[in-house]
Amino acid sequence: MTWTTDSIPNDWTTLRDKWWSFHIIRTVAELLALTIVAWTNVQKQAMK
Repeated sequence: MTWTTDSIPNDWTTLRDKWWSFHIIRTVAELLALTIVAWTNVQKQAMK
């Protein structure tokens, strides 16, 4: 929050890569959750 264009940390690429890894993991988890919710709703509708 205190970075400026003149004071970017030396390890900013490491921070960016760590963020990107967590972003990918979060996206995969969200897609998996959406798939499970959709699948259970389809199963409930099929049983009616």
